[in-house]
Amino acid sequence: MAYLILGRVISGLGSSGMTALVSILITDLIPLRDVASWRSYVNIVATTGRSIGGPLGGWLADTVGWRWSFLGQAPLTGIAIGLIAITLPAHTGSGPKTEPKKSNLARIDFLGALFMALTILSFLFPLEIGGTSLPWNHPLIISLFGGACLFATLFVVIEDRWAKEPIIPLLLFQHRDVVLSFLIMICQSAAQVGVSLLPAKSGSLGNQANPCSL
Repeated sequence: MAYLILGRVISGLGSSGMTALVSILITDLIPLRDVASWRSYVNIVATTGRSIGGPLGGWLADTVGWRWSFLGQAPLTGIAIGLIAITLPAHTGSGPKTEPKKSNLARIDFLGALFMALTILSFLFPLEIGGTSLPWNHPLIISLFGGACLFATLFVVIEDRWAKEPIIPLLLFQHRDVVLSFLIMICQSAAQVGVSLLPAKSGSLGNQANPCSL
């Protein structure tokens, strides 16, 4: 179980980092009119991966062992790293960098990122354990939801008054197109995750034999 948890943590950290990095690279390297097309390719690959994750994990668990759900990603990741090193340009601009590294690091909204992560974690964790491991009226569930509200409030205050370059500029929410895009992305992500979890919830593969369903 310790090996499973460690592998899942490393896999989750890597996939979340790649998701953000791919979005940044597409925005920086691709012309604006082609960004949507490239994003659609990424969405197709991501949806395909989520859909076959359960069946593939179950098949690996029944044949070569569930550890290969994580070990099998290593050669694919190595190939991707090699292709990136060969094809990805070192920079996108021709002008020299004038700002020192310290000032660039200071521009990152670490505090906003921290409270955003705490907000999401405090909101999703009780949704995961509520009604199953703990009743909905348990003090821990109520405290977590209350913490999510508190962290969300602090995040908004930080983004509005503290962060020099906020992760989510609040001015964006004054534009109807931006708000509608966010709502569509939320609904799309919820639908994709819900569909990908259907085999695991139905019990056809079993959570113990299928680590990809965690």
